[in-house]
Amino acid sequence: MVACFVLELIGVACERARLPRLMGEPLALSAGEDGALCAVSTEARAYGIRPGQASTFARSLCQGLIVLPYDRETYEASAEAVWDAVSIESSTVEPVCPEVVYAWLTGARPFERAQVLALHLGEIAGVDVRVGVGRSKLLAHQAARTGAGDACGREASLLAQVRLEDLSLLPPKVKSRARQLGLRTLGEIVALPAAEMDRQFKEAGLLLRRLGAGEDGDVVKPLWPRPGVEYDIAFDEEVIDASRIHYALGVCASNIAATLNKDRIYCRHLALIVYADRGISLRGEEDLAGPVREPCDVERAALRLLGRMKIERPVTRLSLKAGHLSVGSGAQLTLISQGESGPTFEQNEKLEAAQAHMKEKYGAGAIIPGALLRRAQRIHLWTYHLGQMRNEPVDVVTDEIGDPLRIVRRERGAHSSARPGALYEVRQIQNCWRETDWSWGNLSERVCFRVVTDPAGLYELHRAGTQWLLCGVQD
Repeated sequence: MVACFVLELIGVACERARLPRLMGEPLALSAGEDGALCAVSTEARAYGIRPGQASTFARSLCQGLIVLPYDRETYEASAEAVWDAVSIESSTVEPVCPEVVYAWLTGARPFERAQVLALHLGEIAGVDVRVGVGRSKLLAHQAARTGAGDACGREASLLAQVRLEDLSLLPPKVKSRARQLGLRTLGEIVALPAAEMDRQFKEAGLLLRRLGAGEDGDVVKPLWPRPGVEYDIAFDEEVIDASRIHYALGVCASNIAATLNKDRIYCRHLALIVYADRGISLRGEEDLAGPVREPCDVERAALRLLGRMKIERPVTRLSLKAGHLSVGSGAQLTLISQGESGPTFEQNEKLEAAQAHMKEKYGAGAIIPGALLRRAQRIHLWTYHLGQMRNEPVDVVTDEIGDPLRIVRRERGAHSSARPGALYEVRQIQNCWRETDWSWGNLSERVCFRVVTDPAGLYELHRAGTQWLLCGVQD
């Protein structure tokens, strides 16, 4: 049976661990500047905010909503402890994203075992974990998402609620055709006669019938823990002699290289763990400059990792693991590959040497780090819900309580209010709300107005301090 574990709020928990002041505040995670929300805290759900909504719409529902960017790498690093706990119960674990992980459970009472495991995972992650069990990944995920738990005996009712837009197995053409026919869920598709389904969807009719029966053909893949070759050496006594440690490391490298050559595979990543007395352990890892499987290459990289460690206690055990295994050498790929942890050690060495040469020849200001340059931003043209997205400074005349009365747009190319442009009278204030943004640890607040003007139409104004910006226009 397939078990699906859903940790919907793991990203929210990570952000609150980094910024404790966000505890109890309405918080949402967004994939882009104004993209759809990926995760929503419990406090934000009380205002009707849900994942999938646009950030602008969500802020109109909750004035104090805090929207942070979705940091997938950080959330995945936190979810690895959860994946490790699942791998103890099952040897086939497939993490899809930080929020969803599948596992293949064998033996009796899989749902009861999955429930116990979900409680344990909740203690590890510090969030609620929903679990679903079914004979396919589609059924298990739907059971977890709806809170049904065990999908056995209720497959038809669960599948009838699945939205076609959520099925990644369906081609875009099939989804487009279903929208044209007014079909939104898998249950509406299955209700069609077989002949009509084949006439409307051609060869995709068989796929739709299989999905309607809960057969997605997508088995759980053993993706965690990551495959690798590992070799350990435990000393009979505490060792402080560097030559003995180097010899033991060479033995580890030789055994790993023998396994790699036997299976005719290469490794591109090496990790070394040194265990000392009093429970102290040191870890170092490196993406290699190229695929290796010879004993001398593996030993050279292992000694390089050992040399970077500051060992101050006697050593009791060594563990060397080769990862990122592949069947081909693929040496040409190393020119552009940087691995998961950034550039390799050799690439960093060459880069630093090149930078030193450039600075010595042309001066210290010849090289400017890319982090100091302005980051590229998405340009909103005519996709804004008010018609046109702008960021134009304007002069606003307000009343005694700060509400806008008149808007003065400056002439194109004018740099000061000494050259005023068109004047617009505010006829009605449709809506007013407050928005809060987080940037580099600082919270900034602005007041937003949506007003009807004469003669232009609908304007959206933002006030931050004493500055007014015209952010949305519908001509």
